[in-house]
Formats: sequence, C-alpha cells, structure tokens
Amino acid sequence: MPKPLCGWKQKDIEANFSELALIVDKSKCVCKKCARSANDKKYLCKPEKIVTKKSKLHKVKKEA
Repeated sequence: MPKPLCGWKQKDIEANFSELALIVDKSKCVCKKCARSANDKKYLCKPEKIVTKKSKLHKVKKEA
C-alpha cells in the first residue's frame, strides 16, 4: 500500500516529485484531514470523492 501524501516529508516530495505529479494529476479525491488531493483514494488517509455540480446533473439525467 502506498504511503499517504499526508505522511510525505519535504525530502520525500523533492526526491519523488515526478511520482507526486502523477498522483495529483486529474485529482478525483480530496483528503478530509489535510486537504491534499489525488487521483486515487489510496494516496489519502481520509479520502472523499470530488463531486461537481455537472456530474450530479449528469447522473440525474441518466436515471430519468
């Protein structure tokens, strides 16, 4: 299991910046504890899916 972004120290960020860029690209989740974002919940300690108004409307139209 990957280390949550909350646990990354400054040296981890500097040493793994390319990996970090991939993790946060097109973020789908945000951590409720520290507000970091990632494209997969496995990188966050208290993930919450990001839901936009557009996606809510799209879902309602599909169900109707």
